[in-house]
Amino acid sequence: EAIGKYRNYRLAIKLNKNPRTLFLAVSEDIYNEFFLEPFGQASIKEEGLKLIVFNVAQKSIVQWIN
Repeated sequence: EAIGKYRNYRLAIKLNKNPRTLFLAVSEDIYNEFFLEPFGQASIKEEGLKLIVFNVAQKSIVQWIN
């Protein structure tokens, strides 16, 4: 679902000729459980996802992935 929303936002930014870069923010747990798996890696590559990985408990950014 989040990837679908990411696509929509990315398209809206493109259509409005907005120079902003879109990132998908995901918790460290989701990143480890989904995006490190082969399907998740393929999703990152296929969709050109840019991610911000954050730690929920510490309320801090762990990683930026371009």
